[in-house]
Amino acid sequence: MTPIVETLKGLWNGFVEFMTSIWNGVVSVATTAWNTIQPIIQAVWTAIQTYISTAIENIKTVITTGMQIVQGVWDAVWTIFTTIVQTVWTVISTVISTVLNVIAGIINTVTAVIKGDWSGAWEAIKGIASTVWEGIKTVISTVINAISTIISTVLGAIKNTVSAIWEGIKS
Repeated sequence: MTPIVETLKGLWNGFVEFMTSIWNGVVSVATTAWNTIQPIIQAVWTAIQTYISTAIENIKTVITTGMQIVQGVWDAVWTIFTTIVQTVWTVISTVISTVLNVIAGIINTVTAVIKGDWSGAWEAIKGIASTVWEGIKTVISTVINAISTIISTVLGAIKNTVSAIWEGIKS
């Protein structure tokens, strides 16, 4: 039985050597393949990371620029709106105040004439004229200031928008 065991041992050892050489060949081929493919995979992965990072930065720049433009336009629109509302309010209150003061001046003039107080009547007429003149000056000044503010706001908004776009393009 010893020769059979020895034969089987020899066959087994031959089989193990054969399988080991095949395994070593497979490992060698796999290692060579991996060493060949690995730099390619690494280069592709790096390119993908760079592309995604660049895309995210570009999207971020576009969004930031867009938000700056929207903010600038909103600020300009709000400033124009409040300027118009304040101007209209000032004009309306000035006109109402002027009309009420003119009515009071007319009543004072008529009362002075009825009493025969010509000097008081003249002072009341001068007061009416002064009230009307001040009302006209206030309305004109308010409208001019409003127009100036609106023009300045629009020009500032245009400048800021162009600047935001330019900065977005540069980055």
